[in-house]
Amino acid sequence: MSYRLEAIREIVGLRRWFVALPFVVGGGLVAALFVPLVAVPVLLLARVVVEPTRSLAGQYVNDRIETLGRATVLSAMAMASGLTVVPFQLAGGVVSDAASPSLALAGVVLVVGSVLVLGAESPFDGSAENDFPRGG
Repeated sequence: MSYRLEAIREIVGLRRWFVALPFVVGGGLVAALFVPLVAVPVLLLARVVVEPTRSLAGQYVNDRIETLGRATVLSAMAMASGLTVVPFQLAGGVVSDAASPSLALAGVVLVVGSVLVLGAESPFDGSAENDFPRGG
């Protein structure tokens, strides 16, 4: 999928990618509790979308920063992303040990977390031409 970033940007749109994807993956993880056959495809999907998401986020930030200091901002973004992932991975391991339906629990946490983030403030200002796909 990393080779298809421009297609994702044009067909799906950045806003839809970043807003819908957590709900799609989270809903799939919850569905795996009820339909175990969907667990493998959902886990594969969750794994496949990581790099395109990281690249699209970098492009989104890159398009909005002045030339001076761009590398510093992108480095800080990568470091902050790496630092925030670690506590969630550790907490996910603890929760997985404590709860048997860990896939569903991860999905619920992803969906609830996404709702909280979107409720606090949308990261999209609406000024970007590629927030939505062409014609959409």
